[in-house]
Amino acid sequence: MKKIFALFLAFALLCLTACNTKPPVGTDGDGSTAPEAPENPGNWQDDLTDQFIYRRAALVSLIELPSRIVFNPITGKIPYTCYYNKADGKAYIYCFDPLCDHSDHTCLANPDSSDFNFSLNDSVFVKNRFYCVDYWGKIFSFSFDGSDKRLEYDAQYDLDWENVNTDLWSVVSLYGQYIYIWSEAEEGLEKPHLLRYHIETKEMEDLTEKTGNFISPSYIYNGKIYGSGNYYETQHTRFIADLDLSTIEVDEDPFYLRCAAGNFAVGHVLGEEVNSLGVNEPIAIEVYNSQTDESWILTEEMLGTDSWTITGMTEEYIYFYEAKSTVLGTIIVNYGGKDKEFQVQKRNDGKLYRINLDGTNLVCVYDNPDYELARDMIIFDDKVLMSGQYLKLENGEKKVWGGPIQVATIHPDGTFGEFVEVEILQ
Repeated sequence: MKKIFALFLAFALLCLTACNTKPPVGTDGDGSTAPEAPENPGNWQDDLTDQFIYRRAALVSLIELPSRIVFNPITGKIPYTCYYNKADGKAYIYCFDPLCDHSDHTCLANPDSSDFNFSLNDSVFVKNRFYCVDYWGKIFSFSFDGSDKRLEYDAQYDLDWENVNTDLWSVVSLYGQYIYIWSEAEEGLEKPHLLRYHIETKEMEDLTEKTGNFISPSYIYNGKIYGSGNYYETQHTRFIADLDLSTIEVDEDPFYLRCAAGNFAVGHVLGEEVNSLGVNEPIAIEVYNSQTDESWILTEEMLGTDSWTITGMTEEYIYFYEAKSTVLGTIIVNYGGKDKEFQVQKRNDGKLYRINLDGTNLVCVYDNPDYELARDMIIFDDKVLMSGQYLKLENGEKKVWGGPIQVATIHPDGTFGEFVEVEILQ
C-alpha cells in the first residue's frame, strides 16, 4: 500500500561553466574525472530506493546530516547558509574555503551568488551527495563538505527542451532514483512542466509533454504525486497522480506531508474548509510506518486542540504547538510622520507539546510565555535545535532577543531546558 520516499532533503550548489562544449557526465566542470564519493557512515542508507529517509524538520529550513545540521539564511540575523556542528555545539558558515570572505559569486554559503541557486528548498541529497537544481536548467552535485563538484545535467545541450522554461526550475522531491523538478510557466508557454531526472542514467523526462496531463505538484508520498489545480478553474482542488502523470484523479481524502524520521512520516489530513490563503485546514494528523506499511490517525481530541502546527518528530514522538496567536499588547510607532498604534503578537504562547506516535501520553515539554516557538526544529541525541526567538513587551517597547539559531537540552523526563543562542563562528 504505502511505500515512502526520500523527500525534500538536502542541499544546494551551482557551479557554472564557461565552456562551450558539454563536459562529460559525472565529471568536474573542467571535464576531469571526479573521485568517487565516500560511503555513508553508520546506519545512514546509501541505496537509491524509496525507503531512503533522513530525519527532517517540518519545513525545509533545517536539514540533518550525519555530523551537521544545515540551516538556511535567516532574514535580519544571518545572511549566509550555515551549519550546526554536533561535535562541538557551535555553528559555522557553510563554506570550507579558509580564505573565502563569502562575498565572491562562487561561495557555497552566499545566497546572493550569481553562480548558485543556493537553497535547501531546491535541493536533495542521496548517496552522501547533494543534488542542486538551478534556475538555468542545470543540475550539479557535490559532497557534503563542498568538494567533488560535478555538472550532472545541462538543458542547453538538450534540443528537446526549447519549450520548457529553464529560468525558473525548482525541486519538488526525490523519490526512488528520480529528482522531480517543477518548471514555471512563462510567456509563450501554455503551462508549467513537471520534469524528472534519473540520477543513475542522467536522463531527463518531460512528464507534462509526454502524457498531456498537468498538475501543480506539492510533494510525493505513497508512490503518488500530490498537487493542486491552482492554475486552472479547479482552484484549491487537490489531485493525486501516478508517478508518470499517466492518470490524475481528485483527492477525496487529502493528506499533506509534514516531517519524517526513520521509518515514520507524519502529515496533515486536510478538511474541506479553506482558509484565507486558499489552503485546506487540517482536521487530523496521519502517521505512517513504512516498515510495516501501516497508518493511523491522531484526532483533535488526542491532540487537545483543533489548531496545531507540527514542528518536528522522532521515531517515538511528534512535537507541536497550538497555532493560535497571542496578543502581548500594543506599541506606539511613528509611521509616516504620525504616531500609530500597532498590536504585538506572538504566533504561539510558548508551549510545546509532545505526543506518542500512537496518540497517547500528551505532555507539555516546554513552557515559556516569553518565547516564540519556530515552525522548524531538529531533535538529535539529547538536544533540540530551533530558530525561535524571545519576544515580550517591556515599558511599551517591543523586545526581541536570541540568535539566529538556538539549542536546548532535553532532560531525562523529556522536558526541554531554556533555549540558548548558538555561537556562529565567522
